[in-house]
Formats: sequence, structure tokens, C-alpha cells
Amino acid sequence: MQTVHQWLEAVPDQMIVGRPWLALYRGMILATQSQSQAARLLLSQARRAFAAAGDEVDQSRALNQLSRVAAFKGGYEESLELNHEAFWRMPWADHDGRTQALREQAELWVYLGSSVRDEIIQFLQHYEMAHLALSGRDGP
Repeated sequence: MQTVHQWLEAVPDQMIVGRPWLALYRGMILATQSQSQAARLLLSQARRAFAAAGDEVDQSRALNQLSRVAAFKGGYEESLELNHEAFWRMPWADHDGRTQALREQAELWVYLGSSVRDEIIQFLQHYEMAHLALSGRDGP
């Protein structure tokens, strides 16, 4: 990761603009260095570029990273909203990503003082309804 960090540090800022993957990775690195403001700007830039290109999968990656930055800064409600949006943009086949997102949502609910059990039940019900709708079935 150090090599990637050094390489991205050497890339001029003007080359990052219009290249969402570079913005995403530089934002991720800045987030690990507690440079949350700069990370947020780059991750938001990547998110907008992925959205403009109609790239839901990579937009979910940017949203996920924005969620982590918000949580790190204590913005748990914002983090939960971003995480939720990222979850629904992930491909259905991305079981690892979805499992990680659910785990992070449960942690955020605890930080917010919510009843995790009730929130998880509600979320799973929404998830099941969406999955059934996408598969063309009416019920289990």
C-alpha cells in the first residue's frame, strides 16, 4: 500500500480530475492518514463521476468509503445513510460486500443507540422484498 500511496502522491491534482479511480484510491489513502476533509472531497468527486457514467458498482465503492470517513468523524447518521445507499447499489452477487455493509450498519445502529434487533429485522424485510421483486417472485 505504501508504494501505491507514493505513486498517487506523485500524480498532480489536475490529473486526478476526470479519473474517478485515481480520486477513489487517493481518497482512500488520505482517509487512512486522518485527512478526512481532503478524502471526502476526492471520494465525492469519484462518486459523482461514477454516477455520471452510470456505474452503480463503483459508485457503491465510493459511497462505502464516504460512509467510513463520516463514521470516523462521528457522523454516524450520515454514515448510516451512505452505507445504506452503497448497499443497495452493490451487485446482488457481491455477498462479501453486502455482509460487510450489514456488519457496518449494525455497528452504526449501536453507536446511534438504536435497537439493533429491530433495525436488523426491518432491514432484512426490505432486503427480502427487494430480492423477491428483482427475481420476479411474489413471496417465499
